[in-house]
Amino acid sequence: METPKLDLPNAENAARAFRAALDTLPGPLFAVLDGGQFDDLEDELADAGITSRSLFLGGGDEAMRRDGPWLVALNNRKTSTHIEELALEKPCAVFWSCHEGEQALWRHLRSINEIMIPDDRIEGNDGKSGTPVKYERVLFRHWDPNVLGSFLPLLTAEQFMRLFGPATAILINATSQGGLKRALRPEHSSKPTKGLLTIRRDQLADVDSERRAAYCKQMSAHLREMAPQETAGMSQQELNDRVLKYEASGNQLGLTQERSLGIWGFLMIASGDRFEHQPEIKRFVQSGPGTPDENMETLLYQMTRLAGTVGEVS
Repeated sequence: METPKLDLPNAENAARAFRAALDTLPGPLFAVLDGGQFDDLEDELADAGITSRSLFLGGGDEAMRRDGPWLVALNNRKTSTHIEELALEKPCAVFWSCHEGEQALWRHLRSINEIMIPDDRIEGNDGKSGTPVKYERVLFRHWDPNVLGSFLPLLTAEQFMRLFGPATAILINATSQGGLKRALRPEHSSKPTKGLLTIRRDQLADVDSERRAAYCKQMSAHLREMAPQETAGMSQQELNDRVLKYEASGNQLGLTQERSLGIWGFLMIASGDRFEHQPEIKRFVQSGPGTPDENMETLLYQMTRLAGTVGEVS
């Protein structure tokens, strides 16, 4: 297994290194895109003349299907260039090399849409008492490069092969892990095990610890830039604590996207943490015309517009 981090000094070099890394992968190549990063990915790709295929079957929650994973075959330069540009703009794609073709990869990727993790709802479910650990089935966002990038270095050989299935290589632009990462299937590897991919408790703890560290680093930098006066006297640990506090309160409101959580954190720190105690604000975010994430965008827009109006009057 190989998961090197490629240090990229600027955007131009990043694009060059990304395309060079992709060109080294054996074909055929495919991309799995995160629909949650777009308003309507299927339509946007169709408008660009690109065919996509959902990894969720129809007939269920349409919003979940729209925001879920979409498989695209990189079978021509136009498609490849378009998807590469999207992947460089934001962490929205995982690239797969699979010599067995699209149908084999589609079947495999659907088989890892869910994984097994220890069920935390069961007290003492840690295997220490001699009782076997009980697991629950959960969604695995393998189409999010930051999620997949956090798991890749922690997998055992058996887990690694189950993740890969028929694929021979994976390439991701994992922004929260420092950039490009590549994973290659060992030449003399065993066949993948059957059944759902199972993740141990200690692996989940490592992933959560890494996620929190990366999230704190990103959000604290955002807050220092957007609210320099309010954060000037804070140590890094104090600001990290604030970031996690704002994440928790934002999650309670239904916020799930980093952008909306960043907006919420800014509004909280700029208001001296008074924002969450405004019932009308909480009511709008939770019960407004859109999703909580969309309502947070609307709230920021309205506040910015109002501030501009006040500035013009004064």
